[in-house]
Amino acid sequence: MQSLQQNFVKLFPPNELLSAKRQAFASADGGVLLRNPAVEEVVAAALDVAGGSLEHAAIIEQYISLTIPKMEDGNNFGVTVQLALLKQISDFTEKTLKQTEELTKYYAARADAVEKCKYLGTTSTSKSTTTSKSNGTSTGGKDDDDSGKPKNSSSEETKTEEKRSESNTQTPEGPLRAEAVVTGVDVLYYAKAKTLYSTVVSGYCSVLDFLEKNEEKLGAPKGSAGSRSYHSMY
Repeated sequence: MQSLQQNFVKLFPPNELLSAKRQAFASADGGVLLRNPAVEEVVAAALDVAGGSLEHAAIIEQYISLTIPKMEDGNNFGVTVQLALLKQISDFTEKTLKQTEELTKYYAARADAVEKCKYLGTTSTSKSTTTSKSNGTSTGGKDDDDSGKPKNSSSEETKTEEKRSESNTQTPEGPLRAEAVVTGVDVLYYAKAKTLYSTVVSGYCSVLDFLEKNEEKLGAPKGSAGSRSYHSMY
């Protein structure tokens, strides 16, 4: 778990203000239409950590569920400890899954916000074709007819021109649309990634701490000497 905490501090420096992240995202090269690698990095990291912790939690949950002894009169405190751990894992899983689902909406939310940035203007290309004819006469040689009179000749010349025009159709809401991409999407999902990562670190650490402190009761809820400890699940 120490590595998780170290990576968390690396990805999300302590005392970092969201307003500072907003300014960094807004001033990034290329503008708001380009992808934001900084946000994509923390989103991917948070999703990976969430997926790994959910997998480990499921293993622990399965093991504890299969080691709950038969219900008998008296001496059921160990079972109570096991049920308390299962409840803790269930709460952790539910909370983590909900935040994970929210974080996976990042790309769709950004695509929708970018699509509405009409203030960036449009570029159009048009082609025009012109044809010109020229008439003339020729004397002598193969261009004369059989009577020796000059022939009438004509030629056609076709020209194609391509024109590009750019229009900056900035609208009053244009800057607000750009701000919606930066603050309403990038900053928001940066914060959601941080929250999910923090949830995993604190929640999963709590589950492991419960295991450490109650190893004896979890491995041998009835106090039987022959029962295995929870370490045998690995």
